[in-house]
Amino acid sequence: MGDAVRTSPSDTQELAQSEKTILAGLVMGVLALGPRILAGYVSGSITLITDAIRSGSETLSHLSSWLTLRKLRKGRDAVFEYGLGKMESVASFLIVEVMLVCAALMAFVSVSRLIHPQPVERLGLGAVVVMVLSVSNLFLWRRSHRLAESGHSPLMKSHSSLVRNKFFANCCVLASLLVGMAGRHIPQSVYVDPLTSLLLCGFIACSAYRILTTSLSDLLDRTLDESRQLVIVRLLSDFFQEYIQFHGVRSRRAGKQVFIEIYLEFDGQKTMAEAGRIIESMAGALERRISGSQVTIVPCTKPPRSLEQ
Repeated sequence: MGDAVRTSPSDTQELAQSEKTILAGLVMGVLALGPRILAGYVSGSITLITDAIRSGSETLSHLSSWLTLRKLRKGRDAVFEYGLGKMESVASFLIVEVMLVCAALMAFVSVSRLIHPQPVERLGLGAVVVMVLSVSNLFLWRRSHRLAESGHSPLMKSHSSLVRNKFFANCCVLASLLVGMAGRHIPQSVYVDPLTSLLLCGFIACSAYRILTTSLSDLLDRTLDESRQLVIVRLLSDFFQEYIQFHGVRSRRAGKQVFIEIYLEFDGQKTMAEAGRIIESMAGALERRISGSQVTIVPCTKPPRSLEQ
């Protein structure tokens, strides 16, 4: 086993605050899911229905983030089992995947409603629910942003972006509901509902892109383009149980060749033969996925000097 991670009391307290903040978002999402579904069912609003789907997927992201931070906090109190950089970066990547799937589903449903528009009624309940959630998400966003800036955590940055996306999405939904309530006698108002849903898709897609670029640039060498960075992140996720700590990536180009060095820490109880088989398997898998690459997996207990903060 590698060296235990040493943290100051302030670091431990900051991690506990981050965990509480994400737990608050998780509880809020779970409690709001029922009223969202009820409001969408009563009104027939596609915006409220797709917003409930969005909220459900983001609640899963809150759950993933909370479980990650809970594991990190326990690890820092004892032996740090998996490594902060690895777990936070993988969790951020999973958040992006959930957001993109949600955006695609919302876009499909919204286009269908544009082709076959339907009037919406009884929007009062939905407006009240969204208004309350908008205020709650505003306070949660401010707290998450403050923790992300003070701790420089990829996971908290992702969470802050996610809550910010929720706040602006709620504002758009609320505006759509108010317009629908005020203009229910205008025939063209039936298009406000699906158009708002498409706007929500844009919010989610842009937020997901920002999270992805931020997380990958923090995790990987900027020499690699984003598509190759994504391949490496998937590889690290696929072999998640085979190594203890991720210590960084370096890369350089020479013509069409790309040389990639990945620094990993392995369980000290493994034999050299066992670690060698894992290294060979990881390097071979990555070279098959990135054409023209030569991959070196470097076993180490700390990052090289050039990658240290």
